[in-house]
Amino acid sequence: MCMFGGVLLGACLRPLLPGHHVSADSRDVVKLGVGVIATQAALVLGLLVSSAKGAFDTMNAEITQASARMPRPTLCPRGTQSTQTPSITATYRDR
Repeated sequence: MCMFGGVLLGACLRPLLPGHHVSADSRDVVKLGVGVIATQAALVLGLLVSSAKGAFDTMNAEITQASARMPRPTLCPRGTQSTQTPSITATYRDR
């Protein structure tokens, strides 16, 4: 929408500008400026995406570590537990 408005504004103002402002050299300078701005915008967006991915990876690693530290219930029914598999209460009690 802003691009379209800029095109309309430029089309309306072009007849009012002096000849040296609408020469080929002036257009090349404007194209170069737009290219620099577009390159900077691409760099900023790339850094933003990289930062978001780093934050996501850090949070994912923390969640994975927290879930790995959670005690798992034993598969043996109560009363038939082997001596090699500690119960959940023993796991919490020994910490």
